[in-house]
Amino acid sequence: GKELGYDFIKENENAFLFKLNYDIEGHFGTINNYNNIAIGTSGYFIQYLYPDFKTGSSIYIDDYSYDELIKFKRIYLAGFNYHNKEKAEHLLKELAKSDVKIVIDMSHLPTDLSTGKNSLFNVYAQEINFNASFPVIEIDGSQFKLPFQSERYESWKTYYLDGDIKKIQGSLYFTYPELIYWGVDKETENINYLGFNLIYYCVENKTEELIQLFNKIFELNDNIVPERVLVPIDIEYNLLNDNICINSDYDNVNTNLAYLDCFSSFRELENEENLLIVNKGETNINIEYPMFKISFICSIIGVISLMSLWILTLFIYKKKK
Repeated sequence: GKELGYDFIKENENAFLFKLNYDIEGHFGTINNYNNIAIGTSGYFIQYLYPDFKTGSSIYIDDYSYDELIKFKRIYLAGFNYHNKEKAEHLLKELAKSDVKIVIDMSHLPTDLSTGKNSLFNVYAQEINFNASFPVIEIDGSQFKLPFQSERYESWKTYYLDGDIKKIQGSLYFTYPELIYWGVDKETENINYLGFNLIYYCVENKTEELIQLFNKIFELNDNIVPERVLVPIDIEYNLLNDNICINSDYDNVNTNLAYLDCFSSFRELENEENLLIVNKGETNINIEYPMFKISFICSIIGVISLMSLWILTLFIYKKKK
């Protein structure tokens, strides 16, 4: 909190209260600079451990361009998908060659429609269940047993790694065949595969051993926060004309306004965590009903059809009478 400019005010058994110090009057926006990005429906879990990850706006890897993702040092994939598997794999390979660290959570892989298996780069996620207790795992040559939260789970359904793995970095202790939870890609060490759903487990049951493990996998410290700068912006609401006008002297400003699908503008609009992002200059936003014309035509057809059915029913009734 102090690193981001907050003063601690007070606490009780339920909450902490902080106050943000800033000298801006009126509307303000925030410029956020993240070094890392999480992509997928389960990607946000990493933010509980590493605040310097932002959540991507799409869960599909190939919705992003190389130029968008090369800005980040690390990419965490969990619950992601793709429109074209070959295109997605090629993009990730190119990023890895450009020294971007990629960690793939194998617990949330999309199913390959051609094989029916959960795989990426010929590395497979194989299902396994732990009941009542976890086996001992190896971390940096030493053994560690994860505590099993039996009051919350009767069993832990998860996945271990199989396939084209160049280097086995972590596995279960004394098991045959070897059950791998951390492996490195056969072509580049910048692509890592992580099994056993360990990120989610650590969020639920934070242990120092797992934090140290993740620090090594991601090559990152868990006390790093993103850079945030508050900047003044002007916002004018013209509700009669369904219009919002925003003026900014800076690029990539989070306006703190909710991003809605009914926004339209001649300038490109972006969203971050479902909040509206604008760039330098004037941004005029019109609020329009999505699919308004089609919806209007469908409504008219529905009314005409209903009236026709009513007239036809009345005609048949009179004819029979």
